[in-house]
Amino acid sequence: MVHVKEYYVATSLEDAHQRLKENPKNALLGGGTWMKYTHRILNQLIDLSKLGLSAIEEDEKQITIGALTTLRDMEVHQSIKALGDGFLSQALGSIMGVNFRHIATIGGSIFSKFSFSDILTPLLTLNVSVKLYPDEIKPLEAFLEDKGDRTKILTHLIIEKQEGHGYFKKVAQVINDFCVVNVAIFKEKETKIAVGGRPQRAKLTTEAIKLIKDSKTFDEVLFTKVAQQGVQELRFGEDDRGSESYRKLLAETYIARGLKEVYSK
Repeated sequence: MVHVKEYYVATSLEDAHQRLKENPKNALLGGGTWMKYTHRILNQLIDLSKLGLSAIEEDEKQITIGALTTLRDMEVHQSIKALGDGFLSQALGSIMGVNFRHIATIGGSIFSKFSFSDILTPLLTLNVSVKLYPDEIKPLEAFLEDKGDRTKILTHLIIEKQEGHGYFKKVAQVINDFCVVNVAIFKEKETKIAVGGRPQRAKLTTEAIKLIKDSKTFDEVLFTKVAQQGVQELRFGEDDRGSESYRKLLAETYIARGLKEVYSK
C-alpha cells in the first residue's frame, strides 16, 4: 500500500520536473492502477492530468501518443489497429479487463518497465521512441535498459508507421492473469522477435535473427532452429506461474508458430 503525504496537480511540465528534482520521494501519478501493490511512502504525488498529455496524433510517418493516453484509447485507435495486422491492438486487449484499460495509461505502463508487461513485448518489435522532458528522445529499447535519471518525465510515445506483418501470443493461467510468457514478432524488411514475462522484462533476440538474415529458404525447419536459438540466448526464470523449463517450451513453440504465420502472409 502506498502512503502519500501530499497530492499535487502540476501546472506545467517544468513545474512537475522541478518538484521531482526537489525530493527523491516525490513521484508522478500515471493511471495509478498498480500503486496499491507497491509499498512506498511518498512525500508528494504529482498529477499531470492538466497538461494535455492524453492525445493521439499522427501524420504520414508516425503516431505520437501522449503519456496519459489510456490503454483502451490506444487499443481501439484505427491507426494502431492497422499496425502489424492488429497485433499491437491485440496485445493491449489482453491486459486485464476493459474497465482496467480505461484507467491504465501507456506512460505508466512504459515508465514502470514491468517484467510482466504485455505491451512492451510487441512495442519492442516496432520502431518506437519515447520523448522525455526536458529535451530527450531515445529508442524504447535504450530507455528500458537505461538506469539513469528518474527525474525525467516521459511525455510521449512515438511509433513509426510500418506496413509489415505482426504476431502476438500471451500465455496465462486465466484470461485476466499476468502472463506466464508472451511472444511478439514483426516482419517488414527485417524480422524482430521479442519475448516477455520470462519473468524478466521483455527483450529482443539478436542471434536468432541472424539465422533468418542468412537464409534463403523460409520453412518450418528454419523457424524451429530460430526458435531454439532465441530461447537459448534469453534468460528464463521461475515463479508461481511457471517453471523455467515450461517458459522455455512455451517461448520456443510460439516463436516457431509466429514465424510460420508472419511468413505465410
